[in-house]
Amino acid sequence: MKRRDFSKYAGIFVASCLVPLPTYAQDTIMGDWYGNLDVGVTTLKLRLEILGVDSANLYSISQNNAKIPASDFKIKGENIYAEFAAVNAKYEGKFQNGKIIGTFTQGAQFNLIFSRNANEAAPLAPPLTQNMLDEMVVKSGAPAIIAISAAGNAAPKAMVSGIRSVNNDIKAELDDKWHLGSMTKSFTALLIAILVEKNILKWDEPISKTFGNYIDVPDGYKNITLLHLLSHRAGLQANLDVDKLLEYKENKSPIMSQRKDYVTNVFAQPPAGELGKTFLYSNSGFVIAGAIAEYKMGRSWETLLKEFIFRPLNITSADFGAPRGRDVTEQPMGHYFDDSVNKRVAVEPQDIISDNPPVLGPAGTLNMNAQDMIKYLKARMGRNNILAAQGWDRLETPPFGGNYALGVIRRDDGGIWHNGSNTLWYGEFIYYSKAQKCAFVDCNYGNLSRVQPKINETLLSAIAAV
Repeated sequence: MKRRDFSKYAGIFVASCLVPLPTYAQDTIMGDWYGNLDVGVTTLKLRLEILGVDSANLYSISQNNAKIPASDFKIKGENIYAEFAAVNAKYEGKFQNGKIIGTFTQGAQFNLIFSRNANEAAPLAPPLTQNMLDEMVVKSGAPAIIAISAAGNAAPKAMVSGIRSVNNDIKAELDDKWHLGSMTKSFTALLIAILVEKNILKWDEPISKTFGNYIDVPDGYKNITLLHLLSHRAGLQANLDVDKLLEYKENKSPIMSQRKDYVTNVFAQPPAGELGKTFLYSNSGFVIAGAIAEYKMGRSWETLLKEFIFRPLNITSADFGAPRGRDVTEQPMGHYFDDSVNKRVAVEPQDIISDNPPVLGPAGTLNMNAQDMIKYLKARMGRNNILAAQGWDRLETPPFGGNYALGVIRRDDGGIWHNGSNTLWYGEFIYYSKAQKCAFVDCNYGNLSRVQPKINETLLSAIAAV
C-alpha cells in the first residue's frame, strides 16, 4: 500500500468573490463552518471561516489549526470554488439546505461537507444500495466492486457490481475471491499475537536473540523487536531493490528458505530511520515477522495462518497470490490502466505480474471471498477467543505513538482500518468494536487516484447500511 501525506489536506481560503452576493446571502454564509474530511486512514476536522465576500480561511483543527492561503476563490450564486496552489488542491461546493456540500481534490477526490455546528457529527454516508454500487463502478472505473458489511451477530449484507475482467465481460459474483494486498498485514500481526500468547514469541525480545544462530543480525538491527516490525518503527527500508524482488518471482526454492534469504538481504541494506521514532512503512518488516514465526514453529507462514486463524474462524476460501479458478474466467482478474493504449488491461493469474512474489506473503499476498473476510472482521470486532482480550488490545494500540498499531490503523473515531493494493487491486476494511459494525470493500483495479476515494466512500456507506 502507498501511504499519502495526509497533512497536505490542511489549507486556507483567502476568498475573492467575483459575483457579489445579495445582502441576505452574505449574512447567511459569513462566519464559521465545520467539516470532516474522511480520507480512510483518518478524519481531519476542519473549520472554514468566511470573513466576507472576498476573504476566508480554512483551518485544520486536527493539525494545530495549520493554514495555507487559497490561490483562487470564487462564489457564483450558490456555488463555491477554491484552489490551493501551494498543496495542489481545490474545493468545489454548493450551498444547500444550510450546508456547503462539495468535494476536495488533491490527486484523488473526497467528499467534504461543511455545517454550522462545531459539535455536529460527520455527515453520515447514505446507506449503500445496489444502484449506488452500480454508480460507483462507473465513477471509479473499476471493472467490479464487492461490498459487504455486518452489525453484531446479524447476517451480513453483501452486494457486487461489475465484471470479472474486461477480457470476458462475465459478471462478478458474491462468492468470488478478492485480493487483499496490505490488509494481509493484519493477519500476520494476529498470528504473531497468538504465538506471543502461547509463550512462543515475546513482543519486546530483540530479534538478534529471537533468531539466534538462524540468521545473523547486524549491529544496526540487533535491538529491533516484533513491536517495531509490526508498527513500521524498525527503521527498515520499504522493500528490497526492484531487481532483487524480481529475482524472487522466478525463485522455485522452498518458501521458508526464500524468506530466510530475503531477511538476510534486508539486513544488508542500511537503516532508513531511527529505531522506534521514525515511521517508515515497510513491507520488509512484516516479512521478517513472518520469518520469525516460521523459524520458531518450523512451518511456513502460509501453513501457520491456516492452522491458527483460518481453521478456527472457518475461513475456507483463503489462498495466496492472485485469485485463481479452474480457468481464467472463474475469478476476477486484477487490472491496470495502460496509457499507451488508453484502456484498462486485465492480468491473468498465471502472469508473472499478477501479484508480488510469494516471499512477500506476510506483507500482502492473501486473497479470499467477501463472506470469509467479514467472518474475520466480526472475529476482530467481537474479540474472538482465539486471542485473549489483552492480546486484542495490544494489536489495536500504537506502541510508539501515531495511529499505526500492529498491522492496523486506529482512526480518531475509534474505527480500526487498513487498506491494500498490489497495483492491480484496491480494497479497504473497517470495524468498530463499540458499535459492533464492520465492512469490507474491494475492487479489481489498481488505478488509485480513481478508485481510492470511491472505495472509501463505498466503505462508509456500507457501514451506514447496517
